[in-house]
This record gives sequence, C-alpha cells and structure tokens, in this order.
Amino acid sequence: MRAETLILGGGIAGLSIARALTRSSDRRADSGVTLLEAESTFGVHSSGLNAAILRTAIDAPATRALALMTAEELRSPPGDLGGAPFVDDRGLVLLEGSPEGPAPRWLADHETRGAVESLTLEQSAERLPGFVPEGSRAWWLPGGGRIDIQRLLQALAESATSAGAHLRTGTRAERILCDGNGRATGVQLADGTTLEAERIVVANGGWAGQLARTAGAAFPARPTRRHLFVTVPDDSIDPNGPVIWDDVQGFYARPETGGLLVCLSDQDDCEPDSCAPDPMFWRVMERKLATCLPHLAGVPRARGWAAMRTLTENDTPIVGADPRVPGLFWAAALGGHGMSVSLGLGRVAADAILGTTRDEDLLARLAPDHPERDYQPVRNW
Repeated sequence: MRAETLILGGGIAGLSIARALTRSSDRRADSGVTLLEAESTFGVHSSGLNAAILRTAIDAPATRALALMTAEELRSPPGDLGGAPFVDDRGLVLLEGSPEGPAPRWLADHETRGAVESLTLEQSAERLPGFVPEGSRAWWLPGGGRIDIQRLLQALAESATSAGAHLRTGTRAERILCDGNGRATGVQLADGTTLEAERIVVANGGWAGQLARTAGAAFPARPTRRHLFVTVPDDSIDPNGPVIWDDVQGFYARPETGGLLVCLSDQDDCEPDSCAPDPMFWRVMERKLATCLPHLAGVPRARGWAAMRTLTENDTPIVGADPRVPGLFWAAALGGHGMSVSLGLGRVAADAILGTTRDEDLLARLAPDHPERDYQPVRNW
C-alpha cells in the first residue's frame, strides 16, 4: 500500500491535518491521505487528558496566531464539522504579571478584536466567589471557555473520512524508513509490515522524538508530565462559572461535573510510555487549592491523572518540512496549547504540505530549525 500523505498520530493534531488536507480546494476528492493511530480510538493521550480550555492570550506570536485562528472556527464551525460551537461562553479570568510590569505581548491583538477587558483584583474576585487572588493584573477574556474535546475529535474524524481519508486505529508505526539518499519513504509497523508514502507527517506528540531518531532527524522538544484532578461535587461551585487561569500563583481551574478541575501547571520530564501520576503530588495540589480557594479546603478528590505535554524552548509548536530528511514533515510539540491551536495548526500544516502557504512568516516561526530551537540531527540507525 502506498499513500500520498501518511499521518502518524490520531490525536487533535493528526486529525486536524487529515481534515484540512481532505477539505482543501487544492485537493481532489480521492485524497490519498492515510492516518495511523496506535491506540484503539482517537485522542487517548494528551488530546483526551488535558483541561479542555480555550485560551488565546499567549505570548508566543506564532502560537497566539494559531490560537486566534482556531478560536474563530471553534465558535463558528463550518458545515463539515456540524455547525454547532465546540466551545462554551463561560469566559476566562486571567491573572498575570505585576501591575507595574510591561503590557503582555498578547494584549494588543485582543484589544483590537474587543476580546479583553481589564479587571481590578476586586473585580476578578467578584467573578470568582471564594477565590483569593494575589497582587497581579487581571483580565476578563469572554472568548475563553471549555472545549467539547470528544465531540471535536469525532467531528474531525468524520469530516476527514467522508472526504476520502483512510483512518486506521490499532496501528503503531515503529520506525521511519529512508532510502539510500536519506529520503523518508515509509514506515515499518509493529507487526513488521511496511507502508510506503510520498510524505510522512509525524503528529504523534510525545512519541515524535522516538520516531525522529529512526530517521536520523532531530526533534527539538521534550515530553513532560502534568497533573490534574477533579474534586467531588460541591454546592459552592457554580457549574457555569468561568475558567480561572492564575499565572502568578501557578494554577488553572474550571468547573467539571459539579466539582472543580484543577491543575498546578507543573511540568517534569517524562518518558512517553511511562507518564503515570506521582501519588505524592496530590497533597501539593490540595494545599494549593486550600490557599487559593479556601472555601474548597478539604473537599475530597474524586479522581486524578497525569497528562503528557511536549514542550519546545520557545513555546511554539513544530510544524514544517524537516530540513535534513526529505519527505518528512512535523506537526508536533503543541505544548499546553494543543486544543487552543488545533484547527489553525491543521490549516497551516495542510497549506504547507500542498504548497499553498498563505503566511510564510508564520510558517518560518513554526519551522523545526527555527533559530530559537536546538535542532541537532542524529545519525540514522
């Protein structure tokens, strides 16, 4: 079997690209797009284990551009995605920086769009009853909210499939195969069989580095672990309350099934195949909850888990053709912004693959070998 484009990874990045490729006006109906997902269903790992928050207030310019593109489409999806919004309208309270510091880099974009309102700390506390903010600046972002991840993943898969893409679950790529000239020509699967492709798109998150090494390519990012938990339901939690994102005290939270979903923005290096939670960390999270939201002190944890985030040095996803391995294309390292940048990333990646890029500057900022990254190719195995 030979594919024109072979996408490795069925999380939000891979599905977004498959959908964008097959729906492009530059692509014929028989798309030649095949996607391989190692698990039995889509979005099992980072895409399905994150906090499902839309945040566009991001300092990194390229990441912010992708998030703003995504937010527009999440709020007003086209017909192939069902038409109903994927993000609710609960809004987001953001606390960031000191009152005397310079304006954040994301602010001008949002002011131009009328998408931000400055708050005093007292006003932020009014929007978040029981919350104890520390000295910082606060903003109200009405466009922030909770993303319906499972519905989004399903819609992307159905859109791509109906337009001709071939999506295969339970199919793990073990290594990238290259010809004698160093060009990526296919993959070897876990069962020993091989698939050939004109181009290979690596979109499998934390596992991208493992595949990179098999092709002698570099992957200038690292997988990290982040803990999240949800409290048991409590009457003091407004189920329609806004997202809290406190960069000063280092946590974010939102209502979830009557309780509160909480994350401390922790990140320690991990191996993608062993990203299990640290049981001792729950105590740290409970102490933070008692400090920032004292009315919830002692509210038991209903469940907790660890999620993997693959980070770059400049907080910018890696999207683009590999500079050393022809036929290899990257769409990975979405960091903590995967859901927020998803649809924009799919569109930009598809345009680059098809040679119809509309924003060369944006694509250059996302490139694997951008000067802000540490791109160090390795010897092919």
